[in-house]
Amino acid sequence: MCEHIQACSLIASVLNTEHFKKMQKDSDNDRSMIKRNKILFDRLKYFSSENGYGQYSDGYHEKICIITDEESKRWLKTASSESDLDAINSFEVYSVGNFFSISYFYFCGDKYLIVSGLNSLNLDRDGFEFIEINSGIFTLFSSIDFIRLNDVKNDIGKIYDLFLYFKEEEKNDVRYLDFDDVKDFFKPTFVFKIYEDSGYDDLDLMRMSSYISASQSFDYYSDNFLLFDSIIDLIKMGDKSLNFSFISKAILIKDEPYLLFMELYRMLERVYALPTVKTLKNELSIEMGNSWEILKLIEKNTGWRKKESEGLYSILSLLDEQILIDIFDLLSHCHGSYFKKDAVDNRRKLLNNQSDQSNNEQLHSDWLNCLMEALRDYIYTTRNSYVHYREVLEPHLEREQVLSLCKALLLIINPIYIKVSG
Repeated sequence: MCEHIQACSLIASVLNTEHFKKMQKDSDNDRSMIKRNKILFDRLKYFSSENGYGQYSDGYHEKICIITDEESKRWLKTASSESDLDAINSFEVYSVGNFFSISYFYFCGDKYLIVSGLNSLNLDRDGFEFIEINSGIFTLFSSIDFIRLNDVKNDIGKIYDLFLYFKEEEKNDVRYLDFDDVKDFFKPTFVFKIYEDSGYDDLDLMRMSSYISASQSFDYYSDNFLLFDSIIDLIKMGDKSLNFSFISKAILIKDEPYLLFMELYRMLERVYALPTVKTLKNELSIEMGNSWEILKLIEKNTGWRKKESEGLYSILSLLDEQILIDIFDLLSHCHGSYFKKDAVDNRRKLLNNQSDQSNNEQLHSDWLNCLMEALRDYIYTTRNSYVHYREVLEPHLEREQVLSLCKALLLIINPIYIKVSG
């Protein structure tokens, strides 16, 4: 019997803590093939029973195991959720709706990406090496319910007939199953080694899921305003405070491009109040916390939020002039009469025709303000047309026009975050 040592000394406290941590770790991290197979096949038996199989026969075979070799067992026993740990229960998982799930794991000092749910996945850009999934990886991740059945209702009868049924004459024998036969009933799963210092090795799971979504749609986004490269640049090099919680799904659903526009807009909407908060922080000589923390406190305690039209203009005013010109040219080319640009063009003509240098500064300021107002009004009106059902706001934009707006927002997002999120 192990008694909990009650002691005040630091040494006793440390020893006691380490003792119980080891007990918990030993309990959680049973990496035997037998234990992991039992968890997997017990789950299959549960689904089988729920769907009426095996209830009125002699039950289920008790000892079922996937055929494996020593190398696969080594993957099962030593794959870990952290580079210096051997913890089975702490694999972080990120799921993109019902489309796919991803996780990271480490093996022999290398970092790996595992993706389940997609029918195919080709990460052929520099930084990844495809690894054939083996029975050890499969058994580990299926036993923790990361790799799931394809179709429980349609497949469970076949699974019962092939794997689970009970035969009296072999009740004491181990039933060995071929790995390929078992995995065919589960969602396709892909494993990639991530090269160190590739630019992908330190992405969190949300950013990595966005990268995978973009990779699934490479042809579509590379053919439309080179959106693919812009999305990848934002994923790999975007400011650390960018939130990628919802954009993966929007990237993947190509037949609804407005979803991507709205998610990119939300990235901008998130920082509308930060310029005001930073000014307030300086005026009041506030030293506690960063601007994000202060913004949360202000909104929580006062309910104040920046007006969207005003907020959008305030962040556009922080951009370099050339970025504004690039966005204006993009929308002018793609959006025709929907994008009201005449006032901007007229002021530009006045500026170009001005011979009196003393007026140039004022004319340039007028033109720049007019340009920012035109961009703000068009982006914000388009946003409203998708948020509110008001036909007067409906721009009737074609897919190419929506994607050009996505490109415009991608030109804005990272420069703005760099300026305001510090």
